[in-house]
Amino acid sequence: MAIETSKAPSQGQMSAMTYLDELMPSSGPPVGGAFRSFGIAGAPGPTSTTLSDPLPIFTVPIGKITQTDFLKSAAQTGWRYFVSGGGEDAVADVAPNGESFARLTKGEFATRLGEATAMAEAKYGAAPEVYEPRVLELPGLQLFALWLHGEQADHFVTALDGANPQTPPAFDDGFLGRAIARARAKQPAPLPAASAPVPQPPARRRPRGGAAS
Repeated sequence: MAIETSKAPSQGQMSAMTYLDELMPSSGPPVGGAFRSFGIAGAPGPTSTTLSDPLPIFTVPIGKITQTDFLKSAAQTGWRYFVSGGGEDAVADVAPNGESFARLTKGEFATRLGEATAMAEAKYGAAPEVYEPRVLELPGLQLFALWLHGEQADHFVTALDGANPQTPPAFDDGFLGRAIARARAKQPAPLPAASAPVPQPPARRRPRGGAAS
């Protein structure tokens, strides 16, 4: 298979499951183990809360999004699990080291990200090059995507564009360029150049003493 998830901390799944039993309605206890290599399709029925293999979450500071190689500045901020068994699409995030639960997100965002993974697997699941699926979040630009990272090329499926929220998930060859354009538009305008100070004549020194009046 040409899409392979990266190895996550072993305690990440336990950190997520500890909270999911309380946060999601379920007819059974949380059950570990992936129901798919990654993504949300193919989940078992709602008899238990089940987790997929996690995707690493990356972000880039807006000030670093200036050139097409800005992904070199991407930093991992956590791991994201697709969750099945609560009757509603959801994703659960844990810290990068897997030791603490971060958040649970339900609804449209989770559905969109799941659709993005299904699209990626359909197109690149049998490709000769190996891709690592990642989540790329640029919240300052309202851009959220599935990032397929390969040694030779990167591909992006935009899951949510806050500027065009009605647009469905789609492969996006212009993702990097649009991110750069938005980041540049948000940069503060340069301050006007300060005018050079006007030189002042030296102060006249009063002579010592003087004739009496």
